[in-house]
Amino acid sequence: MNRTRKLPASLHSVRQEGRKNNQYQAGYEAGYALGLRLGEEDRGSVFEGTSFLIPVQAHADRTIHIIRQLEKQVSHPYEILVADAGATPSTKQYIHDRSGAVRHIKGNRTDSIGALLNQAVSISQGEFTLLLINDFPDQESWPDKLRQEFEVNSAIKVVYISTAPSSASGQTYDPLSNESVNAVLFRRSLWSSTGKLDEHAVSLETALKQWLERIPAEQRIRIDASDFISIPSR
Repeated sequence: MNRTRKLPASLHSVRQEGRKNNQYQAGYEAGYALGLRLGEEDRGSVFEGTSFLIPVQAHADRTIHIIRQLEKQVSHPYEILVADAGATPSTKQYIHDRSGAVRHIKGNRTDSIGALLNQAVSISQGEFTLLLINDFPDQESWPDKLRQEFEVNSAIKVVYISTAPSSASGQTYDPLSNESVNAVLFRRSLWSSTGKLDEHAVSLETALKQWLERIPAEQRIRIDASDFISIPSR
């Protein structure tokens, strides 16, 4: 007489679990492959909006405040990228909690802020890129006002906001050498023709000024911060 012997419950569950794990693994691999392909296809796509790049260094982390202000002042579509070269633990946690709304570009301890910003620009997807350096405009829809400069003059490549030193009043001086740059707006396509930031510059502002100098003076517009915005107190 043939006998049917049931598998021990433990062995049955192991085999069942093994089949489930294989199914999960197959599903994961299929999903990963699809996501990778779609990501590669979407990598070069550009949306008609602005990519805001926020550099963070150990001695100056106002990231959470800046993100909250941007979300109050700016209309969609836009994206926010944080180049992290020294964010505080609370900022890192905030960015993690806002995953999907804020893109986090992290590097190694040896990576300079210039290197991280170069990486951020390369993966940004907005038609325009707006790099925030120091204090930024505290005014609703201010990026739209900057973008209007490109509509007025098609030859313009860059619009930047800077703060003149108090001692420069009434004097002739070189803005890029003497001023503090607050924000820089440019078309994403400009990056490929001008080249990247110098990753070994002594400071981010130095690297940015050197980058601006590559662009002919007649193709860049400077807006004085005192005329355009109210600088928030620290």
